[in-house]
Amino acid sequence: MLPGFPLPPNLRLRADLDFMNRVHNLVTGEVPLAIFLSTMIESTGDAAAIGVFETALAKVKALEQAPLVVTPEAIPGAAADDQVQPGGPYLTTANREVSWEAQISEFDETLAIRYLRMGTRAAGSVFKIVIHRHIHGEAEFITDDRPRLSNGTGWVIAPGLGITNHHVVNARSALFGEGDATVDDFRLQAETAKVRFDYFEVNDTADGVVLGPGALLASDAELDFALLQLPNTFGIRLPLRLRQQKIGKRLDQPLGTRVNVLQHPNGSPMRLGFRNNFVVLGDDNVLAYLTDTASGSSGSPVCDDAWSVAALHYGSRGVSDQNLKLMGRLVKQENVGTPIPQILKHLAANHARLHKQIVDGQAGLKP
Repeated sequence: MLPGFPLPPNLRLRADLDFMNRVHNLVTGEVPLAIFLSTMIESTGDAAAIGVFETALAKVKALEQAPLVVTPEAIPGAAADDQVQPGGPYLTTANREVSWEAQISEFDETLAIRYLRMGTRAAGSVFKIVIHRHIHGEAEFITDDRPRLSNGTGWVIAPGLGITNHHVVNARSALFGEGDATVDDFRLQAETAKVRFDYFEVNDTADGVVLGPGALLASDAELDFALLQLPNTFGIRLPLRLRQQKIGKRLDQPLGTRVNVLQHPNGSPMRLGFRNNFVVLGDDNVLAYLTDTASGSSGSPVCDDAWSVAALHYGSRGVSDQNLKLMGRLVKQENVGTPIPQILKHLAANHARLHKQIVDGQAGLKP
């Protein structure tokens, strides 16, 4: 069935019945199957069909009113002759208030275990990047043995090709009134940057790999991205899949769509931002979301629940919806990223070879 097209009635009915068979009652106590059968009795004019529905409804109501019955084997420490004869069903005080499983929220919030497996695989394509600042062609040091470094996150966008933020490579702070790095310093900072994959544990002291001469391939300050050539020493690192369509979300729409951010906040081992991770706003120019990040998270992939990259994370700002509340508290800040389609559009117009390399690299990826 094509996305966006409704299921035919027979398949829709089968899907609804499957849902009702899996969810005995909602948190309100209502039983979806009983509601369905009652509606069918009221709406049908066929006497034979009414009889079938009434018989089914009586069985559902009998199950609804019956106490929960378990066997002694189901409860640790229960005696075989507890309350009834050995081997027979029995009811304990602890279970008298227990009902069938309930779907707590309006929508099913569970995810297939494949979500975790795919997330682990995606983590292997994300790296920490460390930039050594240069001033007028010279590496900068805080003291004789302490280089001035800044951290960011990046990820594989095509075989042998990494992406991070322009401002990560720029390594300057507008907060302190610093201007942008010169063209030569920017290039030197890309070439002397160290990249480190699989940084998951604090006690992992392995050093990163220097990118080397010619590392900087393309960059754009407005879209805040920089493309970097990755050394062959990293072996085969599969690129992350890219979303071809933006995540669209208007401010007047309720929160629902979620995103996940694989990141190295503050240069620490990789963390995953995926709680309270709602999209606030999504259009052609920006994706705004509530997923937690920190300094060093810049350049992270912002992924949908299928682990396709929807945006390149670059920072935070005041929240777009001034009345937005989460868990009863007013939200003041949102994180933002550049939608991937915008970056691809820019590359197609200005760096055709790199755009083709990315498109070709995406072609063989499995969903």
